[in-house]
Amino acid sequence: MTAQYLLLTPRQLIASCAANFNIAPDRASLTRISSSLSSLQQFRQHNLSQLSSTLAQFSRQLSNLQSQHSLIVSSHNAADHASEILRLDTEKFRIAKQASEAEIEVERLEAELDGLRGQLGDMEAQGVENAAEAQRSAGLAEDEVL
Repeated sequence: MTAQYLLLTPRQLIASCAANFNIAPDRASLTRISSSLSSLQQFRQHNLSQLSSTLAQFSRQLSNLQSQHSLIVSSHNAADHASEILRLDTEKFRIAKQASEAEIEVERLEAELDGLRGQLGDMEAQGVENAAEAQRSAGLAEDEVL
């Protein structure tokens, strides 16, 4: 058999070797690999285009929000804000002072009410005639003071 191959030309020798090797499964495997690579490339390209469109959408939203933010910041006047805060603080302290004065007045009126209730109790204990006399003497004392 070896003598037979020695008589062949290099071209015939290569053709004979190729015919004797079983390369059909290898070719089928390479075809499957090529098909898989093609499918993977298409999937990646599709995924990349979706992500690119999403990125463009987010970029537009960011641009819109940045323009709104700059508009709001430019329309904000710090001096007006500070004067409004000062006005509100002044009003808050004025209201707190009025509330404190009202509480003091309530306490004074409660004390006066307690005193008047005590006088009423004394008058009721003395009776109607003694109460009128006590009232007249209190009125005289008041006249002397005036």
